[in-house]
Amino acid sequence: MILREVLKRQLVAVLDNSGVPVPLGRWLAEDLVLAADSTPNNTVRRACSALGMAESTFRRRLEKVKREVQAGMSARSEDWAVVKPVLSRLVSANEASAGDNIFERARQVLLEEVMARVQQDSALGSALMGVTTYTHLPVLDSLPEFLNMCQPAPFFQPKSPKFRRIPRKL
Repeated sequence: MILREVLKRQLVAVLDNSGVPVPLGRWLAEDLVLAADSTPNNTVRRACSALGMAESTFRRRLEKVKREVQAGMSARSEDWAVVKPVLSRLVSANEASAGDNIFERARQVLLEEVMARVQQDSALGSALMGVTTYTHLPVLDSLPEFLNMCQPAPFFQPKSPKFRRIPRKL
């Protein structure tokens, strides 16, 4: 799959060349929505159908992305420019075949590549996916093949005995 190769190259470039992880997952989601919105003869119904998402979800995501673009908050690395045409072709091809949820499938492909590279570093994995660690950890549960590789730390540590509340006797 061409998308997998392009995302793999992006991920390798980020991990090799930069000490700061970039939110590839968020960029992927936003650019898929923009690609669906900019297809020829576009309507909202066709765009959300091309992505395989509900119309209300598509409208909400599109409004958010457009606000961020207008506010100048949607900066991308120069390398990311090669991903956008692949996403446009993917959306157009899915619009013609009508049906697959390419939004979730594309995120799944990226997640698999991220987990193959960062394995047990859930903080780095969540940063690359553009989500918080607590959002990222349940997503890992949906990937059974990676569960043995990735054993995240427990959410909460048990309370220390010195902070235990002692009931008062009356």
